[in-house]
Formats: sequence, C-alpha cells, structure tokens
Amino acid sequence: MIRLLTLAILGAAILAGCDLLPAPIRPVLTEAEAVAMARAAAPELYRDADLLDARQVAYGEVANEHAEPIEGERPGPDDCVWFINLGWDPGPLMGSGVFVTIDCVTRNLVHVTEWMS
Repeated sequence: MIRLLTLAILGAAILAGCDLLPAPIRPVLTEAEAVAMARAAAPELYRDADLLDARQVAYGEVANEHAEPIEGERPGPDDCVWFINLGWDPGPLMGSGVFVTIDCVTRNLVHVTEWMS
C-alpha cells in the first residue's frame, strides 16, 4: 500500500512538473505560406523564379547583421525563420536570385537580399 501511494505521489509530481517546462514553439507559418509570402516580397524579376531552397533555420545561421529588419524587430539568434531562395542557378556562374527571410512565428518579413553568381 505504501509502495502504491509513493508511486502515485511520484507520478503526480512528475505530471505537475511537466507544466513547468516551456512548450516548444511550433511555427505557425507553413512552407507553402512562406514561399507565397517570399514570392510577393521578391522583386518582380524573381516572383516567378524557381524555388531553389526553402528551409527553417535559426536566424543566427542566416542573419544579415548589416541590414535592419523590414518588419518588426530583429529575431533572436535562436528564433525560427524561413529562408527562401528564389532564382535561377544554371551552373557555377550566371545564376541570380533573391534570399527572403521570414519569421516563422510572427510572419514578419525580415530581409530580402538579391544575389548573383
């Protein structure tokens, strides 16, 4: 009986402790939504370009330290962003496109940066 009571108390303590841990933030922006937002934000030349890359990364991996965010505040280095690459890349040279960075949670447009190789 004491053993069963101890297990019940231990189980209750574990369940109560689960509320103390922060829940992981789930991105509210899907890949399809992020790509659509990126196409709308891209310069007209790249709006119908190939989708070269679409991935969720920590902002610190793709941060542009020299540009202010377009909307809202700069995400923290560990905050989730969508990094979208639209353009044409036929080979090692003569490619061009645009990188669009969008906050996964707030949906703020962070950066739009054109590139050329």
